[in-house]
Amino acid sequence: MNIHQRNKLAMFKSVDQVFDQYTESVSKIPALSKSAGNLKTMISKIENDFGIQESLKGVITNNKSKEQSAVAKTASLVAGILSSYAHEEGLINLETKMNISHSKLANMPDEKMETQCKNILNTGREYLNETADHGMTNKILNKLESQINSFTGLIPQPRNKVITLSQSTRELKNTIDEVNELLKKRTDKLMMLFEESEPLFYNTYKSARIIVDRRGPRNHRNNHTSNGNTENVDE
Repeated sequence: MNIHQRNKLAMFKSVDQVFDQYTESVSKIPALSKSAGNLKTMISKIENDFGIQESLKGVITNNKSKEQSAVAKTASLVAGILSSYAHEEGLINLETKMNISHSKLANMPDEKMETQCKNILNTGREYLNETADHGMTNKILNKLESQINSFTGLIPQPRNKVITLSQSTRELKNTIDEVNELLKKRTDKLMMLFEESEPLFYNTYKSARIIVDRRGPRNHRNNHTSNGNTENVDE
């Protein structure tokens, strides 16, 4: 939710509070009472969609980062054992190939890191017997294989997350647009009935319909429309 949408939501909630405050007056006009109920429902939907949007931004990324760090740590351990063995045996090519750190692995693009870790795992299995004295075990290699599988399963998820996040963003925008239309095309018109009969209610509503820019200390307000109603500025 961007700042413009946050400002609109704040305005929607202000209008909702006015309707709650003047329930008896609202109930005098069935169409207005219905609109007030629809407004409350749509505010709940906006807040729910926003919650989904926020959760999508963090959960999958955090899970993948955790798995990425774990597999990089174990892979660098296996590579270190292999490098130690290669140095002792004078296997320069193997030593050079296995000279890779945890941080270097973790900073690789996902697919490249996956390939590198699988190469380290396969090399570890190839030299399992030879590196036993250096601490290599099946337990370590099986752990690495399991971590690689977990990490690999998370690689496609950012793409899926982007799709779902995009859907959530569209739904959020559509609901906000629906509320804008509800207020401009229905409640603004119906509230004119109270301009003379209940001026306090009417003026409180008009004040609530003003969008306040909450980005900083300078609060900017929208201008009143030519017919005297206050309405939000749509982009």
